[in-house]
Amino acid sequence: PSDDADGIIDDCTAFYTFLKRVYKHSIADECLGILNHSAKKKLRDVLSDASKFGVGKSVISGNDFPIDSTPYLELLAQMESPGGVGLGHTVVKPTKAQKSNQKKKRKAAQKSRKKNRR
Repeated sequence: PSDDADGIIDDCTAFYTFLKRVYKHSIADECLGILNHSAKKKLRDVLSDASKFGVGKSVISGNDFPIDSTPYLELLAQMESPGGVGLGHTVVKPTKAQKSNQKKKRKAAQKSRKKNRR
């Protein structure tokens, strides 16, 4: 939610302060210069702008999808239906050609390793 913007910027500020203090990180000062009050406002605005939501945030927040959502909605409906296929249950098996190519690549890599040992 956009209300989390202040906390996100504060956490980032603490992180870069730590990097600067402990590791003398070269880019920490530049990052700390960006992480100010205006950064909090910009992030708050972006987090509340539904047109900038990705598919995941659109689903969670219940907003309309910013892109053609048909494939995503069909997938969600399939997953929610009784006996539907969840993402954890889909298995993509390689074709014979893909298996053959993988085997050729393994053999070539093995041959190369043997050659480099000599």
